[in-house]
Order: sequence, then structure tokens, then C-alpha cells
Amino acid sequence: MKDNKKEYNQKEYYIESKEKKYEIVEELIYKNAQLHFHDYLEAELVVSGEGIQYINDYKTLIKRGSFSLLRPNIDCHSVQVKDLVVIKFYVKPFIIEPDLWKEISLLLDPLVIELEGEELEHTINLFKTIQFEQYRPEKYSDNIVKNGINSILYLFVQKKVAQESNVTIRKNIIKYLIDDDKYLTDVSLQDFADEFGYSLSHASKYFKENTGMTFSEAKQYFRIQVAKRLLLSTDYSINEIAQKCGFNYYHLFHNVFKKSTGMTPFEFKKKNR
Repeated sequence: MKDNKKEYNQKEYYIESKEKKYEIVEELIYKNAQLHFHDYLEAELVVSGEGIQYINDYKTLIKRGSFSLLRPNIDCHSVQVKDLVVIKFYVKPFIIEPDLWKEISLLLDPLVIELEGEELEHTINLFKTIQFEQYRPEKYSDNIVKNGINSILYLFVQKKVAQESNVTIRKNIIKYLIDDDKYLTDVSLQDFADEFGYSLSHASKYFKENTGMTFSEAKQYFRIQVAKRLLLSTDYSINEIAQKCGFNYYHLFHNVFKKSTGMTPFEFKKKNR
């Protein structure tokens, strides 16, 4: 397996530099990766070493058995490492089964699970199987890789769902906000209460208990994730981004963004582009 490893100086990257529909690699990551995102899905399993991973607003210690999923155009992420060996795949979304993709889109942040024992060894073996098959000219190798990728993602979703309490309730709440990009509109807690048939006070308590956020905080959370992506990948002015993310006033966007990230929008853009 050593011959398949490559030293990877991770930098900001996007799918435009990856024309393949999938790629499975084992890598030694020896330098920190700056904050970035891309429009392909990345699944990464730590084989050895340790580091700190940042996904959106979450900070997670990663070590052997840590398995993270980074969704395209959603998860801004970076990593601080010390000789981290990972096995991972990059895959374009059309490879993923539609029902599975829907399940992945409804999972709650951060998309990190911990594997150990037989479960870990089984998952590593699945990664290595599709890594072996990806360049073989055999008739069914492509199908084996695609099925393997989807199998690994199903395992991730199954484990992640098992770790979440009240997952159905949480999914319905998050789905309500993200359907038709409601979080970018003037949708209110009263609208949410009416949708689910609750009183306003019960809706407020219900939302907080099941998401850890108030309705307003959840709207702002999703808006700030969109703002981060636009700051990193477009040439829109900060004022234009504020408008696109549902903030009618620049100073409000400025204050919410700084409270969420510790930086102003300008500082964030300057540091990470």
C-alpha cells in the first residue's frame, strides 16, 4: 500500500481541477489545509495520525477511525495536521444514488463519525477494494467502484443517524428551512408554528430542544454558510452578498457574520482567498 500513497500539499481546490467522476486515494497529509470548499463530495477516513478539523463552525479532533463527509458547495472546511494518513474518495454527485443523496443532505453538522474495531477494519477494506478496482480495465470494475462508494456512504449515514437522537424530528425541522431556500426569505417562527400546528410558545420550545438553536439562529446559520461560499467563490461585492443571503441591511450582515466567524466578511474573504 505504501506505493499508492502520495504526499499531498493540500491547498484550496475545486472540482474544476478534477475531471474524473471519482478518485480513491491514500494520502499522507503533512501540511495544514486552509479553509476551502468544492463542488464534489469528499469522504475521508483517518488511518493514522491526528489533527484538528474545522467544518463550517465546528471544530473536531480527528484520529484513527474518524470518518468525515464533506458535502459539495455546503461544507467549508480546513484541517491542522501532524502526518495524517487518510484514505478517501472524491466523487461527483451524479454517482450517488438519489435517495442516498437526499439522506446525506438532511444530516446535521458536523458530518463526522467514529469507527473502531471490526467496523473500522471493514470500512478500510471497502475503501481499499474500490481503490484497487478504479484503474482496472475489467468489464464490471466501474460498477464495483460505484456500488462500493454508495455502500460506504450508506454505512456513514446509518452510523450518523444512529448517533443522533430524535433524528426524524430534526430532519423535518431542517427540511422545512432548506426547502425552497426558506431561510433566505422572511419566513418566521409563526410560519413554522402554523405549518406544524403548534402554538407560538410551543413552536419556540420545540425548535430549540430539537436543534439546539432558536428559529432565528438557525436561519442565520444557514445564511452565513451561503455567505461564506459566495465570499470564497464569487466576485460579488460584500453588500451584494448580504442581499443575496437575506440581509436587508449591510451592518446587520456585518454583525451577524462577525459573531458567527470571529471575522468581518472582508477579513474572511481576504484571509481565505
